[in-house]
Amino acid sequence: MECILRQVDPLFEPASGLQYRLSILLRPDGYFFLVCDPGTNKILLLSDYSNEKNALATGNHTGWPSNCSAYFSEFESIDLLKLSCFKTDVALSSNKITVAPAEFLQGEHAELIIYAAQQKFNDEGIIREAIFEEGPTIVALFPQGIIEQCKAIFPDITLQSAMAVYAKGLLTGNVQSVERKVFVQIWRSYFEVVVCQGTRLLYLNAFNYSAPTDVLYYLIFILEQLGFVPSEEEITLMGEVDKGHIIYEQLKMYCGKLIVSQIPKAYKVGPEFSGIAWHKYFTLLNLALCE
Repeated sequence: MECILRQVDPLFEPASGLQYRLSILLRPDGYFFLVCDPGTNKILLLSDYSNEKNALATGNHTGWPSNCSAYFSEFESIDLLKLSCFKTDVALSSNKITVAPAEFLQGEHAELIIYAAQQKFNDEGIIREAIFEEGPTIVALFPQGIIEQCKAIFPDITLQSAMAVYAKGLLTGNVQSVERKVFVQIWRSYFEVVVCQGTRLLYLNAFNYSAPTDVLYYLIFILEQLGFVPSEEEITLMGEVDKGHIIYEQLKMYCGKLIVSQIPKAYKVGPEFSGIAWHKYFTLLNLALCE
């Protein structure tokens, strides 16, 4: 993995003995790290490790590397894992998800629900996570080896589904709103769509894509199936897409308005972090905000 971003606040002193909060998002093609002060939510470090050659489409059926040992060998060498932490949060990304009411997912029913939406292989395990109490629950598939290695490295934490964190972050951020909103988070070969009205979840799903036009096609189809008029909708974008990106430009032609998400207001940042594309790290940022 190559470290493509590492921004550090001068006040961050790993050897000081202070208790920090560490958030980690593990993706098939890399890792995101966030260190913040748990008392003030001031961001002290943001780093992004990526393997540009290992896009989801080049992996096995799960999208994750077939060699879990090599993936985690590099991961465990990163110095931040030795940090003294008040709390560590870890989420895993997956494009193989579905959502169902919590009462449908008791016992072994989770496997039946995921079977209805995704092809589950023998080497895949399930992570379940409620978006909110007694509400919809995300069921996500990951290679069993990835789950087991994570539990070995972080035995005292609960692994989270990145999709659930993403959805919780959006709903939490819209508590004061009654407007319908459409959010699209784009990664290298899949994207996630969430539609909500305040804290009411109207739609959630993830789709693979192989060409930029696929994103436009699926999103227009989703909006029309929901009874919306795409040319009148405001779309908030996050993930690996910026103004000028081909996906951004195509969506701009057919959707009413495009905006790019900003850093959550709960965080404090110093001038060292100016220019960061915060929309790429939306899920990572919400790991520490969505308990």
